[in-house]
Amino acid sequence: MLAMNPRLVKFGATVWDQVTSVSVDRSGERVISGHTDLGAYVAMVDVPEQRVSVRVARELQSDDLNGPRPGDSATLMFFTSPSGTDGGRRKVSMTAVVTGVRHLASGARGFTRTVEMLAVSSDGAADPITISDAGGEV
Repeated sequence: MLAMNPRLVKFGATVWDQVTSVSVDRSGERVISGHTDLGAYVAMVDVPEQRVSVRVARELQSDDLNGPRPGDSATLMFFTSPSGTDGGRRKVSMTAVVTGVRHLASGARGFTRTVEMLAVSSDGAADPITISDAGGEV
Protein backbone atom coordinates (compact mmCIF):
# COMPACT_ATOMS: atom_id res chain seq x y z
CA MET A 1 0.00 0.00 0.00
CA LEU A 2 1.34 3.43 -0.89
CA ALA A 3 -0.23 6.77 -0.03
CA MET A 4 1.36 9.70 -1.86
CA ASN A 5 1.04 13.10 -0.16
CA PRO A 6 -1.61 12.14 2.40
CA ARG A 7 -3.42 15.22 3.69
CA LEU A 8 -3.22 14.39 7.36
CA VAL A 9 -0.94 12.01 9.25
CA LYS A 10 -1.13 11.62 13.03
CA PHE A 11 1.05 9.55 15.33
CA GLY A 12 -0.71 9.56 18.68
CA ALA A 13 -1.59 13.19 19.44
CA THR A 14 1.14 14.57 17.15
CA VAL A 15 0.19 15.80 13.68
CA TRP A 16 2.93 15.30 11.10
CA ASP A 17 2.94 17.84 8.28
CA GLN A 18 4.80 17.86 4.96
CA VAL A 19 4.39 14.07 4.62
CA THR A 20 5.39 13.00 1.12
CA SER A 21 4.46 9.32 1.41
CA VAL A 22 3.31 6.53 3.67
CA SER A 23 4.15 3.00 2.54
CA VAL A 24 2.89 -0.20 4.10
CA ASP A 25 4.78 -3.36 3.15
CA ARG A 26 3.76 -6.88 4.05
CA SER A 27 6.20 -9.77 4.16
CA GLY A 28 6.22 -13.37 5.30
CA GLU A 29 8.23 -13.85 8.49
CA ARG A 30 7.95 -17.60 8.19
CA VAL A 31 7.21 -19.28 4.87
CA ILE A 32 6.49 -22.98 4.67
CA SER A 33 6.56 -24.70 1.30
CA GLY A 34 6.20 -28.28 0.26
CA HIS A 35 6.52 -30.57 -2.73
CA THR A 36 4.59 -33.60 -3.84
CA ASP A 37 5.94 -36.79 -5.36
CA LEU A 38 4.57 -35.66 -8.73
CA GLY A 39 7.27 -33.16 -9.68
CA ALA A 40 10.06 -30.78 -8.83
CA TYR A 41 7.96 -27.67 -8.18
CA VAL A 42 6.44 -26.31 -5.00
CA ALA A 43 2.87 -27.55 -4.65
CA MET A 44 1.91 -26.02 -1.28
CA VAL A 45 2.80 -22.70 0.39
CA ASP A 46 1.69 -21.30 3.72
CA VAL A 47 2.69 -18.04 5.41
CA PRO A 48 1.70 -18.49 9.07
CA GLU A 49 3.63 -15.46 10.34
CA GLN A 50 3.65 -12.01 8.75
CA ARG A 51 5.34 -8.65 9.30
CA VAL A 52 3.72 -5.33 8.41
CA SER A 53 6.35 -2.62 7.99
CA VAL A 54 5.45 1.05 7.66
CA ARG A 55 7.54 3.96 6.39
CA VAL A 56 6.50 7.60 6.74
CA ALA A 57 8.61 10.12 4.79
CA ARG A 58 8.29 13.83 5.42
CA GLU A 59 10.19 16.94 4.46
CA LEU A 60 11.65 19.03 7.28
CA GLN A 61 11.81 22.77 6.62
CA SER A 62 13.41 23.71 9.96
CA ASP A 63 15.06 22.19 13.02
CA ASP A 64 13.00 19.47 14.66
CA LEU A 65 14.41 18.17 17.93
CA ASN A 66 11.27 16.34 19.07
CA GLY A 67 10.99 13.57 16.51
CA PRO A 68 9.82 10.09 17.41
CA ARG A 69 12.25 7.62 18.97
CA PRO A 70 12.64 3.86 18.60
CA GLY A 71 10.23 2.16 20.97
CA ASP A 72 7.58 4.92 20.78
CA SER A 73 4.16 3.33 20.33
CA ALA A 74 0.93 5.04 19.29
CA THR A 75 -1.91 4.93 16.80
CA LEU A 76 -0.74 5.92 13.32
CA MET A 77 -3.60 7.33 11.26
CA PHE A 78 -3.79 8.91 7.84
CA PHE A 79 -6.34 9.70 5.16
CA THR A 80 -5.93 9.00 1.49
CA SER A 81 -8.00 9.56 -1.63
CA PRO A 82 -7.55 8.27 -5.18
CA SER A 83 -8.17 11.71 -6.68
CA GLY A 84 -6.88 13.98 -3.93
CA THR A 85 -10.43 15.17 -3.20
CA ASP A 86 -13.02 14.11 -0.61
CA GLY A 87 -14.49 11.58 -3.07
CA GLY A 88 -13.52 8.03 -2.10
CA ARG A 89 -11.52 9.17 0.93
CA ARG A 90 -10.34 6.34 3.16
CA LYS A 91 -9.01 6.32 6.70
CA VAL A 92 -6.10 4.00 7.44
CA SER A 93 -5.13 3.34 11.05
CA MET A 94 -2.99 0.97 13.07
CA THR A 95 -1.06 0.67 16.30
CA ALA A 96 2.59 1.13 15.36
CA VAL A 97 5.95 1.00 17.13
CA VAL A 98 8.85 3.12 15.87
CA THR A 99 11.84 0.96 14.95
CA GLY A 100 14.05 3.60 13.31
CA VAL A 101 14.36 7.25 12.34
CA ARG A 102 16.64 8.37 9.50
CA HIS A 103 17.47 11.77 8.04
CA LEU A 104 18.70 12.50 4.55
CA ALA A 105 19.70 15.79 2.91
CA SER A 106 17.43 16.27 -0.07
CA GLY A 107 19.09 19.12 -1.94
CA ALA A 108 17.22 22.40 -2.22
CA ARG A 109 14.23 21.00 -0.33
CA GLY A 110 16.09 20.61 2.97
CA PHE A 111 15.98 17.28 4.77
CA THR A 112 13.77 14.23 4.60
CA ARG A 113 12.95 12.31 7.78
CA THR A 114 11.91 8.70 7.34
CA VAL A 115 10.24 7.01 10.29
CA GLU A 116 10.24 3.21 10.13
CA MET A 117 7.66 1.29 12.15
CA LEU A 118 6.10 -2.11 12.65
CA ALA A 119 2.31 -2.42 12.86
CA VAL A 120 1.06 -4.40 15.85
CA SER A 121 -1.96 -6.72 15.86
CA SER A 122 -4.35 -6.43 18.81
CA ASP A 123 -4.32 -10.18 19.41
CA GLY A 124 -1.86 -11.71 16.96
CA ALA A 125 -4.65 -12.98 14.69
CA ALA A 126 -6.33 -9.75 13.56
CA ASP A 127 -4.87 -7.73 10.69
CA PRO A 128 -3.10 -4.75 12.30
CA ILE A 129 -4.26 -2.40 9.50
CA THR A 130 -7.79 -0.98 9.60
CA ILE A 131 -9.11 0.70 6.45
CA SER A 132 -12.50 2.40 6.60
CA ASP A 133 -14.58 5.00 4.79
CA ALA A 134 -13.48 8.43 6.03
CA GLY A 135 -16.93 9.94 5.69
CA GLY A 136 -16.79 13.52 6.95
CA GLU A 137 -14.02 12.78 9.44
CA VAL A 138 -11.07 15.20 9.53
